Amino acid sequence: MEDLEAALFGPQQADAKLPLFEMNSAYQGQEGLALLEQSLREGRPYWMAFVDVKMPPGWDGVETISKLWEAAPELQVVVCTAYSDYSWSAMTSRLKHRDRLVILKKPFDAVEVLQLASALTEKWRLFQQSQLKMDQLEMLVADRTQVLRQTNESLKAEVQRRKQIAEALSESEDRYHLLSAKIPSPCLCTTWIRSPSSP
Repeated sequence: MEDLEAALFGPQQADAKLPLFEMNSAYQGQEGLALLEQSLREGRPYWMAFVDVKMPPGWDGVETISKLWEAAPELQVVVCTAYSDYSWSAMTSRLKHRDRLVILKKPFDAVEVLQLASALTEKWRLFQQSQLKMDQLEMLVADRTQVLRQTNESLKAEVQRRKQIAEALSESEDRYHLLSAKIPSPCLCTTWIRSPSSP
């Protein structure tokens, strides 16, 4: 079997490291929400949560997820269930972030949990990066908009100044024409004088 596995997947690397995760656990939905809120206050939010559908007494898994998403809408969630208390449509009708929700049926292997944890934490990280880029773009657009607004105001002021200059020049020309119309045209008078000895 090991030879077949090596032929299919390549030789197993001894130095391959499993991803490391910092984990906490809560036994009730209220405890889980308190942990999440504390992590948000500390600036170290959880990236994902595994939530069991059955958590008596108190909130069930669907209600817990709903409360968790109120506090942190970007949280990735894996619903662990062996029961059919909720159909997928019933569950998603109560939960609005379907793109951040995965169902894992019990019993499951540890490798499934590791794969989901790796994939969903990477998805969370990429989502945060895209949000950061969007925030940066919005700031850039706001800055550029402010510059354009200031430039536009300057141009309006310059247009108004030139308009006033043109109006003043036009008034000056009108006055000149009016003045020149009232003053008689200057004439050149020439006097010829002859000496008496000239023929």
